[in-house]
Amino acid sequence: MQIIINLKHQYPKLMENHLFIKNTANLRSLNQSTISGNRVNILQCGSNGALRLTGMFLELLEKQFPVRSPAEKMQCRFPVDFAEKLSVHVNHLNRSLKDITGKTTSQLIADRITQEAGVLLYGSKWNVCEIGYCFGFDEGPHFINFFKKNAKMSPTAYRRLIRSSFSDISQQLSA
Repeated sequence: MQIIINLKHQYPKLMENHLFIKNTANLRSLNQSTISGNRVNILQCGSNGALRLTGMFLELLEKQFPVRSPAEKMQCRFPVDFAEKLSVHVNHLNRSLKDITGKTTSQLIADRITQEAGVLLYGSKWNVCEIGYCFGFDEGPHFINFFKKNAKMSPTAYRRLIRSSFSDISQQLSA
């Protein structure tokens, strides 16, 4: 259910399609989706294949988070990994996601990795290389460059900024 609520805020175009969510029964059927083996099975919520594929992709992406230990590594990091799990061609997956969300598969994956990396930078004491390893970056500089490209600042600068912002807020609340 939380995934659908997040989708509503992140991808308003999903909500424009009347086939996606007509009523709470469709929300319940989406919430009852399961992953079995390498195929993702989801109860139908309409006849739009691209919409169903987008929901399955986003659910599969979300199941990889949160990261709980530095030794834990993402199972699917590239579009081809997701396409294989969803039993579709990578071009079909990319076209479907682009039609529904306005973003490519790679952009959606990068956005989610950047978001989760930000959470780990704030809430953990792991070093930057350990965080990068969790997301499939075997080399620390590769993760740093990825994060800089997506967050517009280095992981260390982000960590300092976010921690100082939250400490300022907590000081204001305690005063």
